[in-house]
Amino acid sequence: MKKGEQGLNGHTYNIHPQVKTPAIDMYTHIIMWKDFYETDLLKHKLQLNDYIFPTLGTSGILVHPKQPIMGSVIQKKITKMAEAAGISGAKHFTTHCFH
Repeated sequence: MKKGEQGLNGHTYNIHPQVKTPAIDMYTHIIMWKDFYETDLLKHKLQLNDYIFPTLGTSGILVHPKQPIMGSVIQKKITKMAEAAGISGAKHFTTHCFH
């Protein structure tokens, strides 16, 4: 965890469908991710102590479900995608929405 962050273990969040804005519909995207994760990557259902966002191998195929993805990895991906999209100030986007 970064300085100033609080642990989020045990928190429950409600995610609702955003049918009018499908690009940001986290409800649908998380269901699709979970299905892909279980079916194509793990080849079995998630276990109670598996992370929904695990560490991925460099190939993107090998997963480590007991190990969470590092915030620094997500931050690099956010910055890279924002820069590729031509968004100014891409380095100022943060990972807060993943916590």
